[in-house]
Amino acid sequence: MLELRYGTNPQQRPALARSADGARLPVEVLAGRATAISLWNALVGWQLVRELREAFGVQAAASVKHLSPVGAAIARPLQREPAEGSAQDLRLSGLAAAYARARGADRVAAFGDCAAFSDRVDGSTAELLASEPSDAVIAPGYEPEALEVLRGKSDGRFVVFQVDPTFVPPAAERRELFGITVEQPRNDERLTVELLRDTIATEGHDLGDELARDLLLATIAVRWAQSNAAAVALEGQLVGVGCGAQSRGECMHAAVRKAQLWHVRRHPAVRRLPFRDEVGQADRDYATDLYGRGDDSRELRGALRSLFTREPEPLDSKARDEWLEQLGELALSSDGLLRFRDAVACAAAAGVRAIAQPGGSARQGDVVAAANAHGIVMSCHHVRLFMH
Repeated sequence: MLELRYGTNPQQRPALARSADGARLPVEVLAGRATAISLWNALVGWQLVRELREAFGVQAAASVKHLSPVGAAIARPLQREPAEGSAQDLRLSGLAAAYARARGADRVAAFGDCAAFSDRVDGSTAELLASEPSDAVIAPGYEPEALEVLRGKSDGRFVVFQVDPTFVPPAAERRELFGITVEQPRNDERLTVELLRDTIATEGHDLGDELARDLLLATIAVRWAQSNAAAVALEGQLVGVGCGAQSRGECMHAAVRKAQLWHVRRHPAVRRLPFRDEVGQADRDYATDLYGRGDDSRELRGALRSLFTREPEPLDSKARDEWLEQLGELALSSDGLLRFRDAVACAAAAGVRAIAQPGGSARQGDVVAAANAHGIVMSCHHVRLFMH
């Protein structure tokens, strides 16, 4: 049993976590005091990075907020650009670089996140976490010097979870709501590149290795995001996630917009924003996103003026559109079926070249035809991945 600081909200006290059968919990708290939300975020994050580790055979990291991934990535060399924030000033290990890339998908949304790691946290990763406005971390272990750094973060309030990597959850899961308990089998269908390739519904389109990797990463991610979830991946990382809305179209548009904004942050004009030295990373992230969206209102310029040494030149729509044309071949996955071809058109306009979805819509033929028309590879893998 684990006593929590409080439940979902501060007024929900006392609160505790315990296993259904009274067995020892597979997680322990090494520092700080957990809340229900920090524990839930940690458990979602651990399951995501564990699945990525199993799928790709390399270290993985994720940034999780409100039971959904903000971003996730497998270990690859870090691109030293504003998307990675304060990571530019650190020499990063592979695990730390994976987290920098994961958090870089949406640094504003990642404020106060739970960081999740597939492998033992090293000193480099701990130093990066110490520099970021995160609230919690979960990993299967910590190097002694890493744990010392993390215990000192936020005056000891930073929550450090350690998970038992050998723990296998029961085949059945339960959820209680309004005094009613629902029991069901875990949604643990194995997701693989082979599954995606074997279920391609379009004609004459090849799913290359890099596109297949990114499509699988996005598909694994939507399993651990609140429905209706859509995720966009590129270069072994998530670059846009939309979830938790009642409209699937709204989530898809959100994922695509976030992917585009992620790329705009790489624009030379964004990289040269003249921030004052004393401006903190969180304010830099917020201002960078506002600037990248192209909002040039007088109110916005006034609000941001105090952050810069001089007023930056606006990023006009033409320059922004030309830059977005260089975005690359994106992979998009949806946790539920796509009913209308407009979703494909939206994805194609943003540079999506592969889509994974369960399929099964009465209009599936029309959706697949739209993918063929746009030169998009579409996998209809028949595995719905809702999470609520």
